[in-house]
Amino acid sequence: MNHTCRDRYAPMKVKRTIFVSIILILLAFTLTGLFQLETIPEVHASGISRVQGNCRGTTNGGSIISVTLASTPVSGDTLIAVVSASSLSSFISVLNITETNVNWFSNKDIGATSFANSNFLDVEIWQGNVTSNAGTSVTVNLSGEASEGGAADICEYSGLNPCVLNVTAYTSGTGNSALTGTTIPTSAQLDIGGIVTYEQLPSSPTNNFTLLDGQPIIGPQYWTTLSYLESIVPSSGAAGSSVTLSAYPQNWAGVIAAFSSPLFNAQTPSITVYGYTDQPSYKPNQMVTLKFWVYNGGPVDLILYNVSIYYPWYNTIWDGNMTVQPSSSTVISAHGGNWSDTISFIVPNDGRATGGNITIEVVTDKITSSSYIPLNVAGVPTYVVLQSVNEPTTLFLAVIVVMIICTAILAAVILVYGRRSRTKVPEADAQK
Repeated sequence: MNHTCRDRYAPMKVKRTIFVSIILILLAFTLTGLFQLETIPEVHASGISRVQGNCRGTTNGGSIISVTLASTPVSGDTLIAVVSASSLSSFISVLNITETNVNWFSNKDIGATSFANSNFLDVEIWQGNVTSNAGTSVTVNLSGEASEGGAADICEYSGLNPCVLNVTAYTSGTGNSALTGTTIPTSAQLDIGGIVTYEQLPSSPTNNFTLLDGQPIIGPQYWTTLSYLESIVPSSGAAGSSVTLSAYPQNWAGVIAAFSSPLFNAQTPSITVYGYTDQPSYKPNQMVTLKFWVYNGGPVDLILYNVSIYYPWYNTIWDGNMTVQPSSSTVISAHGGNWSDTISFIVPNDGRATGGNITIEVVTDKITSSSYIPLNVAGVPTYVVLQSVNEPTTLFLAVIVVMIICTAILAAVILVYGRRSRTKVPEADAQK
C-alpha cells in the first residue's frame, strides 16, 4: 500500500510565506524616501564642433578670392564662409563659390552693405554642404573688382548634418562699435556673424562670440577688416554680437546667420522633476520638508517662469498650494542644466490630512510640465459621534440599538452552553 507523506507544517509555511511577502511589499513602499519621477534620460551633447578654420584668403583689387583648406573636409560636414569686399565706385557682391564635391549656396538675406564717404562695403555668409572626396581649394567669384580689397574666411563644422539655415539679420552704420544685427528668438546650434569695417581693427566680441579674424585687408589706397564671429553654444533666444573698433568712426556693415539641424529641432523641450521628502511618512500637524530639482534634458535652453506645488489635500476652496517664483533671469541650460529649491509645509490637523501625490507644475517659456512626488500621511483617527443626543428621539433609538446588540450576544452565549451540556454523558450510564 502506497502512503503519501504529508508535511503537517505545510499550511503554516504557506501562511508564513504570504505574511513575509506582504511585509516586504509594505516596507518597499514605506522606505521609498527618495523618489525619482522618471528614469533619467540619457544626455547627449549637441556634438557640434569646429573641425578646421579659420582658413583665410584675400584679394588686393581683384575679382577672385582663393582659399586653401588645411585638410580635406569630411563628407557630411558643413563649411561656412564669411566674405567681404570693398570698393570706391560700387557695391561688389559674391557671384558664387566653387569647390570640388561641395555644394556652396547662400540665402539672399545673408548679406549686408554699407555706404559712407565713398566707401562701398559688402559682407555675406555662405554655406557649403560637403560630399565624398571633397577638394581643399575654394574659389570665391565676385561680381567685380574689389578695388579696396576683399577677404574670405572659411571654417568646417561637424555635427550639423543636415545643416539648415534658421534665421538671419543684418545692419550697418558708423561709429566706434560695429554690430552683426540681432535675429529673432530661435532654437539654433550654430550662430555665425560677419562684420566688415573701414580702416578700423575690431576687438572684444560680445555675447559669448569668438572672433576668428579681424586682420587688415590691404587695398591700393585704403584698408578694411573682416570679422568672423562664432558661437557654438546652443541658444534658445535672439542671437547677435558686436565688436569694439579701434579708431575714429567709420562705416561698417554686419550680418548674422543662425544654423541648426532638423535632428535637433525635431526634439521637443523636455523637463523632468526629481525630488524627495525628509521622511518616509508623516502625521497630521507635522512639518514636511521637500527638496526638488527641475532638470532640462532637452535640446534648448529654457527660461524658468515659476514652479507651482499642490499638496494632496489641495482644493480651490481651502487652497493647499504654493508658488515658487525664481528670479526673472533664471535660465536652465539645455542638455543637463537644472534648478533646485527646498520648501516646507505642515500637514493639516483635520479631515484634509490625506496622503497622495504632491503635484509640481513647472512653467517655462517653451513648455509647461507637471510631475508628482508621493506623500505618505498616517490615517486620521475616525470618531463616531451621535449628533443631537440631547434630543429624546435620537437617544431612545440609540438605547434600543444597544439593547438589541446585547440581547443578541446573550442569546449566542446561552445557545453555545446549551449545546455543550447536551454532549455530556450521564455518570450512571457511564458505569454500566
